[in-house]
Amino acid sequence: MKNIISVVLATFNGEKYILEQLKSISRQKRIPDEVIISDDQSGDRTKKIVLEFIKENKLRNWKLIENNGKKGVTHNFLNALKCARGNIIFLCDQDDIWEIDKVETMENVFADTGISCVISKIKYIDALGTDIFGHTAYTCGSDHFIDQNELCSVCSYLGMSTAIRKEVLESTEDAFMVSTSHDWALMIRANDIGKIKYIGKTLQSYRQHSNNTSVIKNLTRREKRLKFIARQKYIIDNTMKFLKNSGDISTFAAYSSFLNDRYRWIHNKKACSIIINTKKYVDLKYSLRNIVADLSAIL
Repeated sequence: MKNIISVVLATFNGEKYILEQLKSISRQKRIPDEVIISDDQSGDRTKKIVLEFIKENKLRNWKLIENNGKKGVTHNFLNALKCARGNIIFLCDQDDIWEIDKVETMENVFADTGISCVISKIKYIDALGTDIFGHTAYTCGSDHFIDQNELCSVCSYLGMSTAIRKEVLESTEDAFMVSTSHDWALMIRANDIGKIKYIGKTLQSYRQHSNNTSVIKNLTRREKRLKFIARQKYIIDNTMKFLKNSGDISTFAAYSSFLNDRYRWIHNKKACSIIINTKKYVDLKYSLRNIVADLSAIL
């Protein structure tokens, strides 16, 4: 059976970059069967740009809808997700850029019926679209399956690099997504019902600009690291409320406890504690990059 590919795109005051993203979606080798764009009551020209792009390109399978419920990224994505009819759903942000073979490459991975979610490598670009060398969110570069330990240790795979089967969405509670984040909750449920495949090929560019970094730009390196770890602990702790077996709970509890330790070591500038507990980092599948980042936040 032919797949039905849905792209769900959440927008909010994205007039500066939205057009470039729309073009990258429309130019895909494998054209999506539908594109659902949910706007979170933007106050700029975002909606006008989207509607003009749809009209000018005669995109009958593209639709702009309004998020008239609760505002915010997760609620906006939920609004779009509820309208998606595809059996494979791609999550999409408004200010990134897709490689021309993204949909084709990720759809091919779903030929394995046991795979419930596909995540692909990203690269960082600046506001002008220039590569930010040496800066990548995902340090792994090879294809592999992501297990529960990797989900917990990374705790930051991004929805904009993700595609899921419809069954994943159907098994994920709205409350779970709202309590953590839509992309994280979907990945946890994807791991529950199938396998998550990581592709070590860059299929999208993740744009860094003032609007998505202003919250932390004035913080010190130590403050940024503490904020990052606190956010991870918040997500892990809230996830435990939605876990369905004791084995999962004990795994997540171990990560919650260790995140608490890491926060304390960095806050109290205990570099020796980080070094002494290097084996614990390794046992919990944290990369060397995590150890270095924790130490760098202190030194």
